[in-house]
Amino acid sequence: MQEVRDPARLQQVFEMKRQYFQAPPPVMRLLRFEKGEFLSRPFKKLNQFLLVVEGHIRIYDISDDSRIQGISAGGADALLGDIEFCSAAYRPFYTEAVEPVLCLALPFAENRAALENDPVFLRFV
Repeated sequence: MQEVRDPARLQQVFEMKRQYFQAPPPVMRLLRFEKGEFLSRPFKKLNQFLLVVEGHIRIYDISDDSRIQGISAGGADALLGDIEFCSAAYRPFYTEAVEPVLCLALPFAENRAALENDPVFLRFV
């Protein structure tokens, strides 16, 4: 994972996803994941929303006998972190980039109050 530190690109990405927010969240970052990198893993709690902007992800589980069980696949507008934001539960699945993926990251700690009071965002979640 690598942070994209380009304010102009961040603003461009936010404007592309503006329909999901009533107002801009206080803290936003852009994160790039390379093919094969994990966006989330079991027992490693996400501390931020990850909104896929570009690329594709796959979500899967690995059974006790080591078989991969596909759960879902997604591309642009897939949102990770909803389970962690709403409860203390950990996401029980692996989320892997199947190609380079760009995400809009919204850290929970800095954004919780704003996002909990954003009806447009809550409807999206």
